[in-house]
Amino acid sequence: MLTKAQWRMLQDLDRDLEPTDYADFIAGGTLAWRNRERVLEALIRKGLIDDDLKVKEAGRALLRVTA
Repeated sequence: MLTKAQWRMLQDLDRDLEPTDYADFIAGGTLAWRNRERVLEALIRKGLIDDDLKVKEAGRALLRVTA
């Protein structure tokens, strides 16, 4: 099960190969940036993206099923 933030990040990575930009988190400060990192770490642990933040086939399959 993915959180809304994980879904958004996975979709962002699949579309343009870039995680949500740091500029999106400036207003939220350090905590927001740390939350972004936690989302990426969770996607890596779940096997949906690799360490280079590229969507793996499992991530693409999940996106296709829910599209």
